[in-house]
Amino acid sequence: MLLNAIGDYFDVQSHKYKGDRELMLWYRNGGQVTHEYLKHIRKDLRAEVFAYLRQLPLNLDVEVNGIKYKLVHGSPVENYMTSYYYSSRYSTLAEFAVWERWNETMPVPDGYVMIFGHTPTIHFNPDEPWSIWSCDEAIGIDCGSGYADGRLCCLRLDDMTVFYSEE
Repeated sequence: MLLNAIGDYFDVQSHKYKGDRELMLWYRNGGQVTHEYLKHIRKDLRAEVFAYLRQLPLNLDVEVNGIKYKLVHGSPVENYMTSYYYSSRYSTLAEFAVWERWNETMPVPDGYVMIFGHTPTIHFNPDEPWSIWSCDEAIGIDCGSGYADGRLCCLRLDDMTVFYSEE
């Protein structure tokens, strides 16, 4: 969201943003604090932060104890442009990977267990308190920490231990 809102501008003091919609979306998701911080650091350091963010992968592949995991925010990049799952509402691969909400009818890349966020697990399992959801090939870890009834969770892959924040 930061890159969408101000990513083309290293002079974050200016009001030359890509668009009010992108800036307001970022602010609604807590970006104003980061924006204020960015205004007070050196331009060379700010440029370094932006360069680092631009080079980050959209999905991350890791192997733990012989199991291959694909870590995604919203949906795996492999599903982009497939006939059924691609939507004209996504103009870029990055937009799709971040905003598409994966569900159990969609494919998981072969050979991986996919761990995803973005879609609160209450959409898969209505039990409370919200908890990690899983099926054979996918694990949902968004337990709604941004919602009044949700909580933050962490899944330790080496032994599959789950940790939850206090309610």
